[in-house]
Amino acid sequence: MGLLHGRVGRAEKEETMRLFRSGALDVLVATTVIEVVWTSPMQR
Repeated sequence: MGLLHGRVGRAEKEETMRLFRSGALDVLVATTVIEVVWTSPMQR
């Protein structure tokens, strides 16, 4: 499970997003900060 929010640093955000895209993370929990920046066909 990955977690993204406003206090996560840029490098950690990028790594978490890379892991989610690759399928290494099954779940990504994020605040609204990420919905403005990124969309994915896998998001619900």
